[in-house]
Parts: sequence; C-alpha cells; structure tokens
Amino acid sequence: MAPPTRVLSVSAGGAWGAFSVGFLEGWGQNSAEPRPRFDVVTGVSTGSMIAPVVFLNDPARLARLRGLYASLRNEDVFTPRGTLSLLSATSLYNNAPLRRTVSAMLDDDMINAIAAENGPRTLAVLATNLDSGVPDVFDLTDIAADPGMSMAQKRQRMVAAIMASAALPIGFPPEIIDGNMYVDGGVRMHVFLSRQIEAALPGEPVDISIVVSGDMKVARECTGAGKDGLDLLSVAARTASIATDQLLRTSVESLLSVGRQRGNVARYIDAAPLIDYGASVPQPGMPEPGPCKLSTNSADIFDPVFQACLAEQGALTGQSNPIPWRLTVAGTRITRNAGRSLDR
Repeated sequence: MAPPTRVLSVSAGGAWGAFSVGFLEGWGQNSAEPRPRFDVVTGVSTGSMIAPVVFLNDPARLARLRGLYASLRNEDVFTPRGTLSLLSATSLYNNAPLRRTVSAMLDDDMINAIAAENGPRTLAVLATNLDSGVPDVFDLTDIAADPGMSMAQKRQRMVAAIMASAALPIGFPPEIIDGNMYVDGGVRMHVFLSRQIEAALPGEPVDISIVVSGDMKVARECTGAGKDGLDLLSVAARTASIATDQLLRTSVESLLSVGRQRGNVARYIDAAPLIDYGASVPQPGMPEPGPCKLSTNSADIFDPVFQACLAEQGALTGQSNPIPWRLTVAGTRITRNAGRSLDR
C-alpha cells in the first residue's frame, strides 16, 4: 500500500497560537514520535501565520516564531483607532503592526523555499469572502512559484492572503484581494482540508494531524458579572464567544471524520489540560487546573505571561512519549486520551 498523504491543519485561535507553535516545535524534537514532513499544511487565522514556518521544517524559524508568540502584546498586533477615525473606519483597530510582522517573516529566502515545494507539496490558508459568503482557499505554494510575479508581488499577495485569513471581523479591517473583501477564515471554519486538496488525492490514504490553538471548551460564564454589568455589548460578546467555540468544535469534528474512511487516520490535540481557568467552584467534569492561568483582564487580548506558559508547556507536550493526542480516529477504531474530548 502506498504511504499516506500526511496533512497538518493548524486552527484559528489568536494568542492561543502560542500553544500550537510550542507543540509543533517540541514535536520536531521528539525522537520517539518524529514530526513528519507534511505533504499538505493548512492554516486558518493564527494558524495561517504558523503554517508557512512548519511547512518548511526550519527549526531556527520555528524557534523565532515561538519567541514571537510567547512575547506578543496588544500593541505588537494592533493599535486602537481614534474616536474621529472610527466614524469612517471598517474596524475598531488598525492591524498595521501585525502586517509588518507577517511581511518581515516572509523574506525572499522563505518565499523561494516555499516555491521550491510547489507541486509535490501544498501550503494553503483560508479566508472568508464577505462578498460571496463562502470560504476561499489561497495556495501559497502556487503563489510563491508563480513565474508571472515579481518577488515583491509574491510577497504582497502572500501577506494579503495571511492578513485576510486573520482579519478578525469588526476588530480588524477586511482585506481586499482581486476586488473581493475578505475577513477571518474562522468565520466559516477553524480547520480545513479543501475540496481542491481532497480531489487531488483520489483513493490515497490520508493521515491528518490537527493542532488546535485553543481548548475545545464552550466555557460557562456569568454574563454581565463584570464591573460594567449587563448590557447589549456583554450579551453580544458572550453570544459571539459561544458561536466561535461551537464552530471550532464543529470544524474539528468534520475534519476528524476523514479518519473514519478505511485506511485513513485523523487525530487532534488541544491546550485544555494546560489551562487554569480560575474557577472558584470546580465544575462537574472539569480537569484539574493546569499550569497556565488565564488572565482575568479582558483588555489583555495578548498576555505574554499566559502565552509564554502555553508555548513552554506546548513544547513539553510535543516532546512527550507518547504524544497525548486527545482523540485518534482510524476507521472504526477511536482512541481517546484521558481528559476533556469531543464526546463530552
């Protein structure tokens, strides 16, 4: 039987991408369960920034990315808009700092290295087309290898695709590509294996690893218990949070279902066992608190203390023997690791 096509899918999750970077770096150092050279790497939102580095199997670049994620602060990603500019703006924040970071990451050497893999391997990110309402896939390997583009044009196109994938609606401005308006791919799905990729693998076995930049948890929360009390914004924010959490779970479940097909394997891992949710009263079914405590300051979208812990503990998880995959699906066989999983 032919060896399986190995696929890595890195989910959306914002600052929690620190776990994914740490885990993937640690997995690359695991001699007992070596990280494969993936044939296909896909990413959504924060995963779209991690995917290119993992795709190249470059330890130095991955170490730098882990350091970046571990130290990110709000001002490294976005700046608030002034009151007057909000009147005509399409977002609450300006994400120019993030664009500079992504552009610096995609240097000439990296683009050339990605181009060299075009054909036998695929690197793709996903964004949501606001005009059509459907998710669109951007093949970064194909863009990097396009002979009709200059290096500057390739970088601009690849940066635009990544920024589109990470353009959090309302928070960050939409990205315009070929006259279409794009926002965060996580609006439609948090992990993916596109139909184009599936169509290119007729009858071949597939081995999928899903790294979740989050905890797969639809958290209980007392809405409006904060200092500002219950208002329209608190209800809207809580509703959006529940919808996002459920979309993550649904997206992962959908991708795991590929493993149910004969000859295929699909597995996922998340950060749930690492988190201290700060619950004053333990909830039924909740695991023991982990080493990484969530910030209680809602303004800290990016918290370096939390992210550094996620990156460090994620690396240790990736180095574990065996790796504690939360769930593995191989045909009719389903293996669950102890702790929270999709079948709660």
